[in-house]
Amino acid sequence: MHRKPTTLFISAYRAFSMRYILCTDIIDVLKKQIDNIVIFVKDEDIKKLRTLYQSQNITVESIDFKRAREQTTRNVLVTSLIILRKFTSGRRGNFLNSTANLNKIQFKQEYSFGWAKRIFTVLCFISFFAARSVIVRKLILIANKLLLPGHIYDHYFRQYKPDTLLIGSIGYGIDDLMINSAKRNKCSVISLPFSWDNSSTRGYRGGSPDLVITWTERMAKEIEIFHDIPSTSIKVGGVAHWDSYFNGQYQAPTRSTFMSNKGLDPNKKLLFYSLSAPRHLKHRFEIITMILDSITMNKIKIPSQLLVRFHPSDLFEKPDGTLVIQDYDGQIKNIKQQYKDIVKFWVPDIPHKNSNGELSMDDMFRMADAITHCDIIIQEYSTLIMETSIFDKPVINISMHTWEQNLPLTSTIGARTHLRHILSFNSCTTVESTEEFITATNQYLEDPLHRQQYRSNLLESELNTNRGTAGNAIGNMIANHIEYKIGAV
Repeated sequence: MHRKPTTLFISAYRAFSMRYILCTDIIDVLKKQIDNIVIFVKDEDIKKLRTLYQSQNITVESIDFKRAREQTTRNVLVTSLIILRKFTSGRRGNFLNSTANLNKIQFKQEYSFGWAKRIFTVLCFISFFAARSVIVRKLILIANKLLLPGHIYDHYFRQYKPDTLLIGSIGYGIDDLMINSAKRNKCSVISLPFSWDNSSTRGYRGGSPDLVITWTERMAKEIEIFHDIPSTSIKVGGVAHWDSYFNGQYQAPTRSTFMSNKGLDPNKKLLFYSLSAPRHLKHRFEIITMILDSITMNKIKIPSQLLVRFHPSDLFEKPDGTLVIQDYDGQIKNIKQQYKDIVKFWVPDIPHKNSNGELSMDDMFRMADAITHCDIIIQEYSTLIMETSIFDKPVINISMHTWEQNLPLTSTIGARTHLRHILSFNSCTTVESTEEFITATNQYLEDPLHRQQYRSNLLESELNTNRGTAGNAIGNMIANHIEYKIGAV
């Protein structure tokens, strides 16, 4: 008897999902074990990927992002349901998702007038019971299926008849549409969250995946408890795009080469400030100025310089056709004129592409170069807290100024479930004032081994699954799931 040909849908329209799946060993394993693969991306990526995969068992289709986005924002009822999910999370004993309540703080200010204020009050009332009743949460899922059925994707499922859909979340944004279409068309769903925070920050799931593959054990626990997904449907795969850090594939350049490429002084210490996304944290240039003033006024005891890397979202195109980063041209120019050679600005590539627009891990590798050769990493509540533990580098976590509508960082961002957990390892120093920043910087420059054991504890606790082989392991988990599904039919 001949084996039935297998077909896999991959939704990879997000830059980070594209990097996580298409730039790692995951796709290499799948190409070998799956007969037909259909990858869904945004329209601007179709031509490049079709050229890349033209001689392989891969087809590239449009995710139809604009029309899908319109479906998720089309009326007050749909928008209210999505907000309700942001306020909702399962719980077990003392294992609670504090982020769900913190989301209410954010939306309370946004919905503080007229009918919006009344809607907010109703949603908070429902979420109180949803947090305490799995029945209410199931009703929310049913409502989500009815309001976001995903009919716009049905024709793809009829045309290709896939066995499984691989998607980068457990149901957020337009992912709800494709997951619901898959389920209605008898296609199983594997969720592969593209970031460590997705299990606690995005609100209650909008889909019902058959299998979820997480980065860490902690994520697996959050998926099970916060989203009512049985532990038998969850596997820990590791972090596929960090494999190269552990298996020797990534090789850092020499310090002299790196410093020369960035126009930096090899005789000075290097402070590396990796900016967060501009949407929520808008005080970036105040921080940059504070750091540079600390250096020029000799409050930093050892001669130092600053490398500032913009966030990939700074490269997003605005409705008027300009890039977000262009809004900062004046500020960048003024800082360069005032502080001269002790500051360098770095505009990264898009996470899954190189400067030629080709699929690549170049941006992540260049980030690793900076981590390797800097003396201190400065960041704001980002994944770098975990990533830098691999390199055993000192980290200063900036918690100054405010977040969004003048909300304090420590009690809003810092109290979020995923960050509260990762900060509990004490692997980095959180500073809330200029004086604390100066003290922490001097301490790390004088003693780079400060908190080294805490960084090691974080590495061994959180990044201990399939180190160096996660992409291969995850690819095989996906292929095995598809084979099992076909055999069970």
